[in-house]
Amino acid sequence: MGPEHVKVQLWDVAGGPQAQQYWEVLAKGVDGVLLTIDPNRMEQERELEQLYLNFAQPNSLAMKQCMVMGLTVSNSASSTGSWTGLRGKLRKLPMGQVTLNPAAPQAGQQAASELLDRLLAGCVAQKRDRLEQAVLGE
Repeated sequence: MGPEHVKVQLWDVAGGPQAQQYWEVLAKGVDGVLLTIDPNRMEQERELEQLYLNFAQPNSLAMKQCMVMGLTVSNSASSTGSWTGLRGKLRKLPMGQVTLNPAAPQAGQQAASELLDRLLAGCVAQKRDRLEQAVLGE
């Protein structure tokens, strides 16, 4: 099987009230959702739940089309963090942690790239499955 080309658009929809008025328009036709959280601010988990309800649920996204990325910035070369993941309603979603060190960003970039590859693979697989089901009349 040859390489696949896909178009990816990333939108920072923020959780603030000024951005919420655009959520419905931005959510139409979404094939995947990447939710980011600062593991040092676990109160953000409720905001992620709201974003999930507005973007993933209306598009009937499968779990493989969603991902939670714990994102931290650290100036310590040895710091990888110890985030254990979400604890609430979204705890079953695929997730991973990325620690960015501005002095040596390569490791963080690699970790983020691997997570995004997993998410994109899940989105492409789900889209392919839906197309096959449509062709077979299921």
